[in-house]
Amino acid sequence: HYLYANSRRGLNTITFDHWVKVHDAELSPDGRNVAVAHWDGALKVYDVRSQKTVWKTTRNSEDGHTNIITDLTYSADGRLIATSSVDKTAVIWNAGAGDRIAQLGPFSSGVSNVAFSTDGAQMAVAIYTESVGQEYATSLPVPVYLYDISIGGTRDEVTLDIRNKRELVGAAGRAVIAFSCDGKLLAAGCDDGQVRLWKLPEGKALPPLPSFG
Repeated sequence: HYLYANSRRGLNTITFDHWVKVHDAELSPDGRNVAVAHWDGALKVYDVRSQKTVWKTTRNSEDGHTNIITDLTYSADGRLIATSSVDKTAVIWNAGAGDRIAQLGPFSSGVSNVAFSTDGAQMAVAIYTESVGQEYATSLPVPVYLYDISIGGTRDEVTLDIRNKRELVGAAGRAVIAFSCDGKLLAAGCDDGQVRLWKLPEGKALPPLPSFG
């Protein structure tokens, strides 16, 4: 298994020592590391230049997820990694040391997506609808949860304060969420073809974008 990481010094190829297919990968904001989520629930962070493993956690380990990791993302300052999983939780990690800092959930269903705002003041998680037969129930409402956060401490010993959980209504099926660059909007692209919008920081629902398809 290989991963191609494009940096300022050119294209790096990382050969994995973990022979399970990759579900998601993301470069750290400084481009030095790449976080990789494998289908078996393992999370690994590699040094792009040396290709060595910086830290890892495996499925069913003391700190690891117990099922597939569906999404991962770095905070804008690079100090945190958030992961979401079929195991109905989202976990926040110290990106440098690999320490598990906090867990959100367990929720009523699996978590499809997780995101940090660019200013590091908020984060959001999207829950997905359980499948019905072979199809996802695309019309059923699912929650998106918004949290206020404060990141503190040092790069080696990161602290995280999580507060003011709010449930944002309107998403359906399985949603992919993203904050706007200015941190004033949260968007969710949903299985029913619509894009829901919420005004931040309070999470006020705005009219959705027209249905696509």
